[in-house]
Amino acid sequence: ILLEIKRFIPDIKLTILGAANSKKDEKLFRRFINSQNLNKNITWIQNSKNIEEYYKNSDLLIMTSSYEVYPMVLSEAMSYGLPIVTYDMPYVELLKNNKAVVSVQPNSIILTAKAIMDLISDDAKMEQLRHYSYEYIKDIAKTDLPSIWKEEIIKLENHENHVKYDKNLKIFFDVMYEHY
Repeated sequence: ILLEIKRFIPDIKLTILGAANSKKDEKLFRRFINSQNLNKNITWIQNSKNIEEYYKNSDLLIMTSSYEVYPMVLSEAMSYGLPIVTYDMPYVELLKNNKAVVSVQPNSIILTAKAIMDLISDDAKMEQLRHYSYEYIKDIAKTDLPSIWKEEIIKLENHENHVKYDKNLKIFFDVMYEHY
């Protein structure tokens, strides 16, 4: 994605927070960065106790996960008013009806790069999505999630679950079961 954007915006910067899954993955990623001459474009912070500074200095969050259940990074990013570009995952609650999010077809490098470039080249749109981020997370913060979960668990225990079949709900539970 960054290579595609760099063709049009040579000085684009990307900060990646988080460690690789393995030493092998880390080596492969570093080799890729070097081979593609991206050293000046990518800052990779594997461990940080102060992620607040990175959120404050970011323009947007790019999340290219293939699967998520309840990604905390979205809540964190929205609390800093960051617009979000992510792969489409309609089963993720934080992405539903969220005007701060630009969703793109999963694994589409061209569409993701285009969405990012369209967004960062439009100051008014960026400001609008920042506003939506703050508003969305303020609404989420008002939700008493522990009470909702407790109520649902009690329904399950009492065999009172009246959830109708929902394709997105099935995907949500399949992802949880397979990856967590």
